Amino acid sequence: MSKKILSISCPVLGMISLSILLNGCVIGIKRSIELPEEVVEALHSPQENVGNSTHVIQTANEQYYLNGPQQARPPDGRFPKGTRVRLIRNAGSYSIVQSESGTTAHVTSDSLKQIVRD
Repeated sequence: MSKKILSISCPVLGMISLSILLNGCVIGIKRSIELPEEVVEALHSPQENVGNSTHVIQTANEQYYLNGPQQARPPDGRFPKGTRVRLIRNAGSYSIVQSESGTTAHVTSDSLKQIVRD
């Protein structure tokens, strides 16, 4: 009759112990982000920017993130296709926009189509 021995590495054992000790505890992580000046201005004065749309959302139900495009959490909301926004800053694959209703958020840059004015 052979014996089976359970082998657990130290990191795994440590994580198990920690999860048992902290069961029911809530650990909060607070993080500060530094925003560009134009984003801060847009956040503090949404009414003055209404009607200055530069782009339109061209994808259906475009997800947006209020504090940055973080993949570890769900989006803060969605813009329907056709939502008019003002481009505040292009940040690579994501852009910071402000909707006509005053929502300032990050959306994928590919979802934006520039409004052509005559």
